[in-house]
Amino acid sequence: MNIEKRPLKKHLFICTNTREFKDSCGPKDSLSIIQSIKDRLREEGLWDEYRVTSSGCLGPCARGISAIIFPENLMITEIGPNDTEKLYQLLIT
Repeated sequence: MNIEKRPLKKHLFICTNTREFKDSCGPKDSLSIIQSIKDRLREEGLWDEYRVTSSGCLGPCARGISAIIFPENLMITEIGPNDTEKLYQLLIT
């Protein structure tokens, strides 16, 4: 096992879980939100300081797409396709 301290300021995890016959974040287009934020971080040269990653279920799928920002441990729910800019700003500030 190798343990390293990462130089990241923040890490955003966005749920992409898909559950058959139950409400979930994946079908709500969470992957496109992730890709948009990743692209912008790379374009602005911030990829070494901030990351966004898909995650499994974070819990509140019935309340829209869910995400969590570390190290603050902020749970964000009710995310829609128009919230990409707000998420990006939460991540980099």
